[in-house]
Amino acid sequence: MNFDNEYMSLYKDNLGALWIGTFNKGVKYYNPNQYYFNHYELKTGDKSVLSVVGNLIEEK
Repeated sequence: MNFDNEYMSLYKDNLGALWIGTFNKGVKYYNPNQYYFNHYELKTGDKSVLSVVGNLIEEK
């Protein structure tokens, strides 16, 4: 995973997984218990739309 300076927020959920909000790169997810990475992107087709994930919360 290459983070450079794109990350905006970090959240550790109640299962120990990390959710990383980014600047224009969607959300990155890492589950250390399963050694699993995933990446969720906003796909609009419009280059003028920014995808900034600044806050992450967990619904209870």
